[in-house]
Amino acid sequence: MARERAVISGLRYRDLFRDHEFSGMYAADVLTLLGTYMGRFAVAALVLDRTGSVAMTAGVFAASYLPHVFGPWLATLADIFPTKGLMVLADISRAAIALVLVIPDVPYWLILVVLFTIETIQIPFGASRLATLADVLTKEEFPVGNALVAATRQALQVLSFAIGGVIVYAVDPEPALYVNAASFLVSALLIQAFVRARPVAWHRLDERPSIWTGTKDGLAFIRDAPHMTAWFSLLAVGPGMVVVAEALALPWAHQLGWDERVAALMMSAIALGGVAGLVVFGRARAEQQFALVYPLAYSAAGIVALAGLAGWLTHSPVPVMVVLFFSGASLCYLVAIQTKVAATIPREARGRIFGLGNTVMQLSQGSAILIAGLVGEGVRIGWVLIGLGCIGFVAISLIYLGDRSRTRVHADAHA
Repeated sequence: MARERAVISGLRYRDLFRDHEFSGMYAADVLTLLGTYMGRFAVAALVLDRTGSVAMTAGVFAASYLPHVFGPWLATLADIFPTKGLMVLADISRAAIALVLVIPDVPYWLILVVLFTIETIQIPFGASRLATLADVLTKEEFPVGNALVAATRQALQVLSFAIGGVIVYAVDPEPALYVNAASFLVSALLIQAFVRARPVAWHRLDERPSIWTGTKDGLAFIRDAPHMTAWFSLLAVGPGMVVVAEALALPWAHQLGWDERVAALMMSAIALGGVAGLVVFGRARAEQQFALVYPLAYSAAGIVALAGLAGWLTHSPVPVMVVLFFSGASLCYLVAIQTKVAATIPREARGRIFGLGNTVMQLSQGSAILIAGLVGEGVRIGWVLIGLGCIGFVAISLIYLGDRSRTRVHADAHA
């Protein structure tokens, strides 16, 4: 039975921590993200140092996105099995697998396999986490809690990339890789201690969705629900543009004559902008948030192009970091879409729909990184960003016009 809780007018972020389940999940999220981001930077720096290849460095990031090809099926596991047990098992498994990265002279292909496997396990974990968050928080609290979690994720990128850059520059990547593995284990302990076990949404064995039918039903829901196709498309476009500047920051900085410390600060600028945007955006009413979705998506496209132009014209890291800060801030529109999706879907489909949304974001980012990395072998990365921003602007316009057309047709059919 859902817990009854008074809804406080003007809910503050700190009010959420009165709930011990939210507090435990939040702490677990903080630890795993801190370790993951530090580990990702360390591995990218390790590969770039060994190979000097932009494409192979981009491959490190792309390997973390490729498993999301299977995301629609893997996310359905969150609607089949109890979410708490699924999250604990996923964290323990990732802790063990991550230790492979500390093996001396680990080959490049094994690095890619490890990153691929860890991210494969992350898919059902992430779907379970969001589904559990929607159970823990009330409808009024979910937008605030989701914005807080998203802002914290960005803040941790600032901290972990900065720490990772200093560690890699001053020592070597190994300490960051140990932190990555340990963070998963501590997360499992926190989830086991704080999160309440909940029954699955189905009651009889014949009601349990299979992976295939659950995935098919989730895709059909996205196709048929009003505006859902446009929302999911916007989940892809913005992150797909901004992530390229983050993933290629190391080789981009080297092209501009800067070292790893500057590259880490460039990555951190994106995340810091995300924090600022989400803290402000998360306090707005849901209607106000949603009204800004398209303006912010267009802003993301323009700012990514401006970042490439700033590096080419100024040759100074400060203007580039300022522009990257605003590129991160523009992505706060994602939480408005997630809130709309959470309010639309039934509980028994939360895992797969949330998972599908994450799949869309991750695949768009992985594809963008891989393509941009390949293009960046022959074209300066600043020009890659300029072109990417222009393509994004056109894509957002097509999404907007397509959604208006479908809405008009739907209205005429029910007139």
